[in-house]
Amino acid sequence: MLVNILLLLLLPSLITAFQLLPRSTFHRHATHLHSDTQMSPPEAANLLSSPGHVYLDVRTASEYEAYRVPNTFNIPVFESGAYGLEPVEDFVDKVRETFGDPELAPMFIVGCKIGQRSLAGVVKLREQGYR
Repeated sequence: MLVNILLLLLLPSLITAFQLLPRSTFHRHATHLHSDTQMSPPEAANLLSSPGHVYLDVRTASEYEAYRVPNTFNIPVFESGAYGLEPVEDFVDKVRETFGDPELAPMFIVGCKIGQRSLAGVVKLREQGYR
């Protein structure tokens, strides 16, 4: 079974979907990378309410601690280093330790603050067989 990875462009959009902020505050979309279809935050939230779907927050641990959505997992794809954000070399290994091999892993919605790190995370996961 292929695991579909969904890219959520903004964490606040997910929070909007959970109705913790006014719906008009944010207007970003999630992207279903396997089929290249866009998904709205409410649609992503609807998927998260069903079994087999997980929100994977790839922001730094300090960002996650400062501002998090309940029932999410944090596995940073970049961490603060001497020269700014640096890639976490064992990102995919940490995902595998937490969720298992690609064929056993849940369907992911991957998100960060703006979208660049979540895209980097999706690329790394897809390279290792997560779909």
